[in-house]
Amino acid sequence: MLEHVDGMAIGGPEGLAGKDLATALDAVRGRVLAVATGLAALVAVYYTARNADTARRTFQLGERGHVTDRYGKAVEQLGSAQAPVRLAGPTAPFCHIPAVPP
Repeated sequence: MLEHVDGMAIGGPEGLAGKDLATALDAVRGRVLAVATGLAALVAVYYTARNADTARRTFQLGERGHVTDRYGKAVEQLGSAQAPVRLAGPTAPFCHIPAVPP
């Protein structure tokens, strides 16, 4: 199956045998494991980044929905028969904006 490990022949009269063969195969396994671990880490980072982006978009859509609801309720309050409700209606959509002193 494998004929060469790091440029050295495996088996045969001129190849590696015994301890040298085991050491060479362990080195190859270590490199393969390191590459596989690195690829798994890259996949995990990519997956995490996509999930964070999806969560951010979901949050933004939810915020837009809340603002739309506030404006809809403000419009409903403008048609109210009670004067205090009519006066408070237009300010309702802006209640979530923090007051900043000048």
